[in-house]
Amino acid sequence: MISVHGESFVVDNENHIQEHYERQKDQVNKYFKQRRLDRLQQKLATLTNSMERSMDLNFFTYLKEKTGYEINIVEKLRERVDIILSQSEIRNDKEANDIGNLLRYLTEATIPGDDVVKLQSLLLRYHNKRKGGKDKYTEVVSIFEKDGITLERITFSTGPKPKHYKEEEIISPDGLRKLIIVQWSYANNASTSITLQFANGASGAIYTAKGISPDISAMWRDNNTILIKTRKEYDLDIRHSEVRSFDDRIRIEYADIV
Repeated sequence: MISVHGESFVVDNENHIQEHYERQKDQVNKYFKQRRLDRLQQKLATLTNSMERSMDLNFFTYLKEKTGYEINIVEKLRERVDIILSQSEIRNDKEANDIGNLLRYLTEATIPGDDVVKLQSLLLRYHNKRKGGKDKYTEVVSIFEKDGITLERITFSTGPKPKHYKEEEIISPDGLRKLIIVQWSYANNASTSITLQFANGASGAIYTAKGISPDISAMWRDNNTILIKTRKEYDLDIRHSEVRSFDDRIRIEYADIV
């Protein structure tokens, strides 16, 4: 995890991700000395859960080469999906995740077959069924045209629909990175945040102010410099000046709104 994610999002020269996994190593060593096999098994399951969900086959090859420990992730996933197929419907989000993971694997491995069509049909029916539910909502975040074709980007979210939600994307000049400005409120909570997404997919918040502040804006000066316009009196949770993902370093400048 450190080798893959340790340098993925470093803010103001503070590497919180690597520090987190270093603490995990200390905890694992403690369990090992205590001979707590149950705790070690729980920790392994927790740390590999995200790799399993994303069907990261490279990780499981790495794990076998480095440790001799082998997890046949595809076989286990297929067993769970066979049960879902036998009931002819997806009944919860966990089953939907399993279907989505197997679809991702079949697509990336370019494995053709009727299974892909069946899985896609099940997943589509499940999401359509959940659209009207109270604990899940869908929202068309943006509508745009490409090559004369109108495209929609749809976001599925869990939990109740927020009272206010507005999202804006600002793409870097080279098209490889993007900023996402989100205004969000629900009940007594509200915030305006700016998230930076790198070309490799790593992302995180670089600026967050309490409350809805539609006058906060962001722009790219160039591919490695961001300008955020805001007000000094805003109550902030996050305000970073530099963010790095491996060798990709981004400077963040601030200016007062005139």
